[in-house]
Amino acid sequence: MSSSVAPFRFNHYSRFQTEYLEISARTDHAEYRVYKHYLGEFGDEKPSYGLLITDIKSGTEQRFECAKEVFDDLSVLPDVLECDRENALGCGAFEDQTIDRN
Repeated sequence: MSSSVAPFRFNHYSRFQTEYLEISARTDHAEYRVYKHYLGEFGDEKPSYGLLITDIKSGTEQRFECAKEVFDDLSVLPDVLECDRENALGCGAFEDQTIDRN
């Protein structure tokens, strides 16, 4: 794996009308997650996108949602990133794939 992507991990969960895709990185003080969340079963017409920042010490979370329409290629990132197996979202359809990252 390239050292430029080494600190980043992904998680993916999907089922009918629901999708969570997150790319995360962690420092000593905070966890950063770029996300795409779609909750069609609750009336969402489009996915929401943004950044979640969680303070490691206090657990306080800040959410910054994208204000404009987003075009994303987040679904290609599991091809180059490792799954964060500690995250409850899991790895989705990518769970059983063995990916050559060299």
